[in-house]
Amino acid sequence: MTTLRTKQQGKGGRSDAEATRAAEAAMRTDLGQQALRENWGRGLFEFVKKWGKLPVETWTIEKLKRAANDLRWELIELEKKPNKTELDEANLRLLQSAASVEEELRERFLQPESDDS
Repeated sequence: MTTLRTKQQGKGGRSDAEATRAAEAAMRTDLGQQALRENWGRGLFEFVKKWGKLPVETWTIEKLKRAANDLRWELIELEKKPNKTELDEANLRLLQSAASVEEELRERFLQPESDDS
């Protein structure tokens, strides 16, 4: 007999609200602050929402950084492209939306750097 997975099962038994709270808490950690400063906070936020914890493997963190960098470059290239097709325009809106989420996370969670000197 086949059973359907619920949203809670896909998040380790957590509800959407619990997954979001875990991701928000992650943004306040040292790694979260680093991600926000380096513009890969959206990827980290989504990772924590999905898996319920911060990534610990270096390769996972590097993958999140690369994905954010790729998104920024694609956005720049599409913005500069003349004579955009309908598909280009749709992709541009999608990339702009992702970039705006990154900015919203920075505005919400980025704390001023402390000057310990």
